[in-house]
Amino acid sequence: MNKHVLFGFGASDRLLLLAFSLAAGLTSVIVGQKVLSIENTAITVSHCQRLNLQNIFFINQAHSSVASINGGYKLSARLPRYCDGLLPRATVGTLESLQADPVSPVASEDAIRIYSDALSAIEDRDSELKRNLLITLVAFNVLALAIESLILYRERKNLETESDG
Repeated sequence: MNKHVLFGFGASDRLLLLAFSLAAGLTSVIVGQKVLSIENTAITVSHCQRLNLQNIFFINQAHSSVASINGGYKLSARLPRYCDGLLPRATVGTLESLQADPVSPVASEDAIRIYSDALSAIEDRDSELKRNLLITLVAFNVLALAIESLILYRERKNLETESDG
């Protein structure tokens, strides 16, 4: 049986293969946890997009009904803080400056558009990252299984040689 140096200790081929298999398995777990974290963010983004869609419907309805009665009104298209927490700082700053504007229905429409664009960008970025991580997850799982099958094959060969001898 061949000896190798693993972390300063002499190790057999079997131990070395087991160490690689364990490393691949643990990497799979870590990548899986990251994918779950991204999926949690995706759920929050989806919720914020639905809230933004409700704002679109509400503001469209308000424009048609309030405009005929009173020309000056202020509608807030602001989403909850946890939605703002997903957005880049520059986007949040732009939204705050829009909310500080005097009474203007255009500010609400701009805020809705900015929210929509920013949330879509987050969704696109995260879906690409999640796709790449899932491919990595499959690769590490296949690697771990391949190493385990190699270990089992070598064990079978060792048992066959012991039983023949």
